[in-house]
Amino acid sequence: MASPSYRIAFEDGDFLQEDELRPVRLQLELLKPERALLRHHIKSTIVVFGSARVQSHTITHKDLAELEKRAKAEPNSEGLPEALHKAKKRAYYSRYYEEARKLARMVSERFQEDHRRHYVIITGGGPGIMEAANRGAHDVEA
Repeated sequence: MASPSYRIAFEDGDFLQEDELRPVRLQLELLKPERALLRHHIKSTIVVFGSARVQSHTITHKDLAELEKRAKAEPNSEGLPEALHKAKKRAYYSRYYEEARKLARMVSERFQEDHRRHYVIITGGGPGIMEAANRGAHDVEA
């Protein structure tokens, strides 16, 4: 250990990457976010994952309105009926975006009072439902 070529185990990347140390790495991957949550006094979380393709009501209905306007002006435009059908589906499913945002806002309003930090919304950070949940939690000034 006194040799200058010796590296302490936690500083030895080659050692830490050995197959036999996979359980140790897994434990560290679980421990790291848990410690971060504790540092921020977060007592519990609600994890939200969902479709990245679901968009907000505002975006989907704007897109749908533009396609409907085009369909009236160019009724024989190639590919337009299919695009219009897909836009209608996206507009229909946008309600889930709004519900995810509403749920996250309600939970955050109820459980973030007095900085108690219970049921904190966490997501994978992606677009769609996860974005909606992030926005809903952010809407609350806690």
